Amino acid sequence: MEISDDSSCSERNNTILSTNSPFPEDLIKNVSIFVFKKHTKFERIIARAEKDFSDENIRKLIFQGTGNGCEKCICFAEVFKQKIKQPIFQWNVLRKNQNNKSSENEKERNLITPEMFILISKDPFPDEYQCLSQQTKKLNEDNVVNPEFDLKDLEENQRKRQ
Repeated sequence: MEISDDSSCSERNNTILSTNSPFPEDLIKNVSIFVFKKHTKFERIIARAEKDFSDENIRKLIFQGTGNGCEKCICFAEVFKQKIKQPIFQWNVLRKNQNNKSSENEKERNLITPEMFILISKDPFPDEYQCLSQQTKKLNEDNVVNPEFDLKDLEENQRKRQ
């Protein structure tokens, strides 16, 4: 698993997500991870993400934003999807982290920080992981992008599992 942010997007360093990943372990092996902060610059990361995603050995990317970086993470994912001219599959997870911080002048207080994870894949997600936070981008016969979400498929997969 590789992680990149605006300060190290050109380096290849094998590390893990800065927090526990919300995605199943079998889906995130050998995944490039891009961490977004409030002031992350798109130009440096977009080139790296396109390069990584064009590699046939890399089938998935994770975009992660925490706090103010969530906005950048979502914007980047949308820009990235527009640049990709092949069918892709997306899985979004939004969660909150609760931290108890205390200082000398303050009593303990709870800080709740949003955290966004976007998994982009060249391959469809296995049926056992189908959920409402997934979507697909496919090209129609005129090579126009059609975002897709088929609730019937999801309901059918849920019935099969029961």
